[in-house]
Amino acid sequence: MLHFLCNTGVQMQAVRAQDVVVAAGMLALRDADGPQSQLARLLEVPRSRVSESMRRLEENGLFSRSLGSLRSARLLDLLVHGLPWMFPAVPGELAWGVPMSHSGPVLSDVIASSQPFVWPCEGGTTQGKAVEPIHATVLKAARSLPLAYEVLSLADSVRVGRVREKRLAAEALERILRS
Repeated sequence: MLHFLCNTGVQMQAVRAQDVVVAAGMLALRDADGPQSQLARLLEVPRSRVSESMRRLEENGLFSRSLGSLRSARLLDLLVHGLPWMFPAVPGELAWGVPMSHSGPVLSDVIASSQPFVWPCEGGTTQGKAVEPIHATVLKAARSLPLAYEVLSLADSVRVGRVREKRLAAEALERILRS
């Protein structure tokens, strides 16, 4: 596990893959009452895990507990510039799964491709090149929270896409996070 010392001398834990999924879920539930409990239920994880993720997000300047909101510019920076280095991905063999990246809900209207990318899963509706999601809860978030699905799919476009796909994904993420 990675640890960092911030300028106050306090030990901080690095952002984990689960934290990115929790951030996407928080974004999707930003107007809901009790988003922490709802998110734990939807992701099928203990509430303590969601709480730990929120703590790490706050420690790393991505969430403000006092404001009760994500810090959009910092989250955008993490998704666009950090994710490809923290959680690199390479499309694999053909598999059935959930469409993502340029095949996902936002970019599929803009980018035409004969080779979809999917998060592999049992009961998937689309056959394409398999890309392992950054965390096991990505599929649960995608199935239950449409906005989280969009954010995570776009984030994975940055992980596996070409230059144009990365640029379009970054622009779409910026629009979502600033709205």
